[in-house]
Amino acid sequence: MPTGQLRGEGWGKLTQDYPDPDVITGVLGICTFGARIGYEGYRNTTTIHPKLKTAIAEAQTLSVDILLEHNQSPLEVFPYLNSLSSHFTASALGLTD
Repeated sequence: MPTGQLRGEGWGKLTQDYPDPDVITGVLGICTFGARIGYEGYRNTTTIHPKLKTAIAEAQTLSVDILLEHNQSPLEVFPYLNSLSSHFTASALGLTD
């Protein structure tokens, strides 16, 4: 994202009460300097990130959410790791408040 598309003053006001100062610094840095968006890594390997602790602790909630999502738009199922493409990346599952 090029610089100048987000207004730092506005984001500063919106995030002033946010509890994590590192997030505020990151957001304001993006407003000032822009953000590099894109994948930098190996494109010929299968990468599967492990579930986050919240997904394990709230497995029932996560299962219900996945089922609801599947009912709205069927998900593609890969029953075996060797059925994935060589450049497949699976992000970690987790829950937020």
